[in-house]
Amino acid sequence: MTDVNAGAPLAFLSHASEDKSTFAEPLARELARRGVQPWLDKWEIKPGDSLIQKLFDEGLARSQAVIVIVSALSVSKPWVREELDNAAVRRITQGTRLIPIRLDDVEMPAPLLHLA
Repeated sequence: MTDVNAGAPLAFLSHASEDKSTFAEPLARELARRGVQPWLDKWEIKPGDSLIQKLFDEGLARSQAVIVIVSALSVSKPWVREELDNAAVRRITQGTRLIPIRLDDVEMPAPLLHLA
């Protein structure tokens, strides 16, 4: 999917796997339609790939924006928290945009409170 908008801004989508089909994937398709190159694990990570390398060295490291999909499910996921922590540091050190999207009434994680 990344070839569709080659050269377009890259947006990493951090989400719980349970939110993928109902929200993350439709959002990624809409971003692509609007000229943003979405980085969605389902489209980028292939069998045999290093999960750490793909997520952190390729996805997060190359992204101009990180969209954190906050839900009752995602706030308890260790992977989502690692992605959020990485994105928060990159926001401070490199100016990466950090964009929270809250799906339900869950409390916003502390690193996102001032952005919500």
